[in-house]
Amino acid sequence: MLPRDGSPVAPFEPTSPSNEATDFCFTQAGSALDGASDSFLDSGPSTMSSTLGSSLLSDLRRFAHEPGGAELLAVVAAGVRHARALVLYLQHAGTVISLSVLPREQLFHCAVDLCELHVDALARLRLLHVEPELDLMGSRGSPLQAASSRLRALGPLLWLLAMHGPRGELLPEVAGPAKYRLAPTWSESGLPIDPLLLPLLQRMRSDSLSQQELSDWTVKQRLPVRRLLNALYLQSGLIVTRAFSPFQREAKPRLS
Repeated sequence: MLPRDGSPVAPFEPTSPSNEATDFCFTQAGSALDGASDSFLDSGPSTMSSTLGSSLLSDLRRFAHEPGGAELLAVVAAGVRHARALVLYLQHAGTVISLSVLPREQLFHCAVDLCELHVDALARLRLLHVEPELDLMGSRGSPLQAASSRLRALGPLLWLLAMHGPRGELLPEVAGPAKYRLAPTWSESGLPIDPLLLPLLQRMRSDSLSQQELSDWTVKQRLPVRRLLNALYLQSGLIVTRAFSPFQREAKPRLS
């Protein structure tokens, strides 16, 4: 749940108990694509339920029955929230590519430079399959260690997926009646921010604004307010204050 007192959202905090084992029973990544066919590409995302961990799996199941299947940004956000390294198989330009997301290291690895894709290509990315990724950063000779020159900062990718990826709706963690403000410690350094967003971000540094107020303020610019809120949330840059009606009362159970 998000705090009601205006404190910053911390999406990188794992929601599982601190003493919960985080080791994965690793499944060979390549086996997921052995004999891949058109039917596999059309079958929608699947999840390795026995290896993802109960807490993360429960989080992912919220999106499993969305139209079109689990959506890329929501699954990435869940992995970041739980600080779990994941391998995501994506459909891109008629091929299948793998994206390793390493939230603890704030890095990602992909043979395709996703940060250089055109916005239209980002919007067409589709999630096909999810697997846990072992923390291979310290293992000599491991695939990620060998490809360390292609490891990239995760922050810019999260920003681009939020601003230009398939999802245009708010993530559940920031949806609902609320007001939004920039966290004082948030920095835009290194992020591919559209200059048109800078005045709005400056306004959010000083004022808490509702979705309607944000939309009214940007009506002429047609800025993607919901996408911006998702992007800021994934950067731990958003303070969310929940709004409740003063007349709202908790419903009491009826006695039979």
